[in-house]
Amino acid sequence: MARTETSPEASLGAERAAEVLIRASSAHWTLSELARATGVERRALGRVVSSLENAGLLGRDAEGRIAPGVELVAVSRRVEAQFDIATLARDVVDELAHTSGCTALLHLVHGEHLLPEVIGMPADVIAVSYPTGRAIGLWEGIGRAVLAFRSDDEIRRLGARSPRADFFETIARERKAELAISYGEVIPGITAIGVPVFDGSHLVVGVLALVALDPEAPALYSELVKDAARRLSDRLTPHSPRLGD
Repeated sequence: MARTETSPEASLGAERAAEVLIRASSAHWTLSELARATGVERRALGRVVSSLENAGLLGRDAEGRIAPGVELVAVSRRVEAQFDIATLARDVVDELAHTSGCTALLHLVHGEHLLPEVIGMPADVIAVSYPTGRAIGLWEGIGRAVLAFRSDDEIRRLGARSPRADFFETIARERKAELAISYGEVIPGITAIGVPVFDGSHLVVGVLALVALDPEAPALYSELVKDAARRLSDRLTPHSPRLGD
């Protein structure tokens, strides 16, 4: 297989673009001001800025100055929101782990997958050690706690990836219960309970989960997880107090 190498010109362009984005995220600039700040020739800088504008990462303010574009603002808000949710969830996750004696996690939605963001382990108890980078598809296991509240078209599209013959019956049942249960679907031998976490617009932004070796865990802890998820969802509504209020 032929080796693909990045040309020095391409690398320099990426470095320029990154610096322009960093500077434009904190201030508005004329092209001349930005050229002086970055040390990049004005004409070359104009090409970088134009490419970033076409991608929606840069835009112009009312005076025509270079400013963050809609896509850059959207990315920034998503990062801030995820940080806020993780911060708000820390004590809820830890309390759930302590009360249940099981590993508790907050997964956040990333496209078509869930990724664990906050993990709580019970003290002085042997519990499941969950891999921090383990992604869960929205069509499998506790991922269905998110998919159940998506459009019917998306449920059908992602449901086609599930090996379960009873997928659509299962997700309809889990939507009604507002809770998804996995018996070894993602990690063999592990039972997981997942409850959706809603933001102020009633969109599912994550899943509060409890994982255990005991297949009886859903009967024992489902209501506990649902109560914790409701409290976290309440914190994410616009009128809810934040930690420290």
